[in-house]
Amino acid sequence: MSERLLATAAAFAGGIAACAVFAILALLLWLGLPLWRDPALLISLAGSSWNPAAGEIGLASMAAGTLLLAASALLLAYPCGLLLALSTLGLAPRPLAAAMRTLLALLSGIPTVVYAFVSVWLLVPWLRDSLGLGMGYSWLAAALTLGVMLTPTVALLLSGALSPTFTRLQAAGDALGLSRVQLLLWVVLPAERRALLSALLLSSGRAVGDTLIALMVSGNAIWLPANPTEPLRTLTAHIAITLAADTQSQAYAAIYAASLLLLAYVALVHFLTASLSDESAHRH
Repeated sequence: MSERLLATAAAFAGGIAACAVFAILALLLWLGLPLWRDPALLISLAGSSWNPAAGEIGLASMAAGTLLLAASALLLAYPCGLLLALSTLGLAPRPLAAAMRTLLALLSGIPTVVYAFVSVWLLVPWLRDSLGLGMGYSWLAAALTLGVMLTPTVALLLSGALSPTFTRLQAAGDALGLSRVQLLLWVVLPAERRALLSALLLSSGRAVGDTLIALMVSGNAIWLPANPTEPLRTLTAHIAITLAADTQSQAYAAIYAASLLLLAYVALVHFLTASLSDESAHRH
């Protein structure tokens, strides 16, 4: 009886969440009607020029900046997170692994704004004054900050994904004479390729959706940077900046398109992750 009640409650919560997503989508489409009805503005959205006074509201450079920042942050966070996850499962001694799990849980709960403030006070001046890399506020500074912030989350995701398989195969590994390291590297990781990819996709959704680090550290210049020391602007930062200063113009209307782009990416990540999870469950 209790299992049926829990299943019903889970289905009800899932239904409410789905309705909320569709309601958000409908609201964005409705509020953006003036934009969707103007072919010139719709064409302008695909451009890279941002000059609302001239009717240019291109989002291409900001969409590219979003993907560049997310990808570069994941280049740091995913390998480090995987190494930390493997350490908590068996690469590190047991006392150290337990301490690492506690520390990762604490770090993952720190608000994003704290990471951004630390970066503004320490990383940005170091890049600017010590290394001479431009003004400090840049794609590089934002990527390093976002990568550090994502690392504990990636580590916990991977640890949760790999732990059941590692526990299930540990007795067989002991019988074959495999060490914990050999079992993790030679058996568990190859067996959980889909889980590794799912964790990467989920982490990319978190990276794309971050606002405060991109807003406070990236420099917010509306162009496509030629190198990591130059500033960029992401879609999330653009939405925050526009909402803070405008609620009537074409520039404000463009944030609905930016929001739909972000929602489309999150939906794609969810679809791919669900597909990988279904394939993995069917395989097992």
